[in-house]
Amino acid sequence: MYQFSAGVKAGKTIGENVELCKSLSSENRKLLECDDSESSADFIDALFETNRKLVDPSQ
Repeated sequence: MYQFSAGVKAGKTIGENVELCKSLSSENRKLLECDDSESSADFIDALFETNRKLVDPSQ
């Protein structure tokens, strides 16, 4: 259960960073490594999607 909680917290933080990055100029996006945050967000989304399908096989 701890791992799930940590995953949710990490996903929330990454999501907040991605939202922040959407409003930045390209120069500031590089400083904050927005591409890495967006890649991480895609990974987290895929991970939770996979877990959801395992828990609810009807989807």
